[in-house]
Amino acid sequence: LLERYSEHPEFYLTLELALNLVSDPKHFASSLDARNTMMIIAKYDRGLPTSQQFALMKRIGNPETIVIPAGHYTSFFWMRSIREDVLEFFNRRFASLKT
Repeated sequence: LLERYSEHPEFYLTLELALNLVSDPKHFASSLDARNTMMIIAKYDRGLPTSQQFALMKRIGNPETIVIPAGHYTSFFWMRSIREDVLEFFNRRFASLKT
């Protein structure tokens, strides 16, 4: 595999970053203001189990949350359905920032 990409040095950088740069949202959760955060939980996400999503929600401080019956990628199909809720949240929380 590495021989195949030997002509593309950017591949090595990407590989090195993917193997060594690990971040976990739980480490940043405490720096978020739950009042200004909205979470969308995908109930059938295989990459990030629901229990971990709810644990993250708790670490953030129980922000406003929408739970959708979808997986990580299939959540795309719910965007239209939750659009109004998200826009309403942003308008309510950040109205004072409008110019």
